[in-house]
Amino acid sequence: MLELTSEFKLSPDQQEAIKGIVKSIKKGNKYQTLLGVTGSGKTFTMANVIKELNIPTLIMSHNKSLCAQLYSEFKGFFSKNHVEYFISYYDYYQPEAYIPRTDVFIEKDSS
Repeated sequence: MLELTSEFKLSPDQQEAIKGIVKSIKKGNKYQTLLGVTGSGKTFTMANVIKELNIPTLIMSHNKSLCAQLYSEFKGFFSKNHVEYFISYYDYYQPEAYIPRTDVFIEKDSS
């Protein structure tokens, strides 16, 4: 059972977003988008979605600095649960790939 710890209180908009996202995921929709300006409580909203769904969750970020911030915040929200993070050492990674339609093989590349 996931235990969410926070001094924050949910706003009515956050409560509505949580209900909508949870309902949508339970209907089988795999992908969700939560939009909001900086500082609007998106991370706290998602923590509440994770708590409501009570399932293992992978959070991905496009930015290494944001990844560390998200880890810190989720570790605080779920202090009694297992929260980990991984940051790739690569700035760029292209796995090897084959495109049958054009018979093109792409070599693996990284930096």
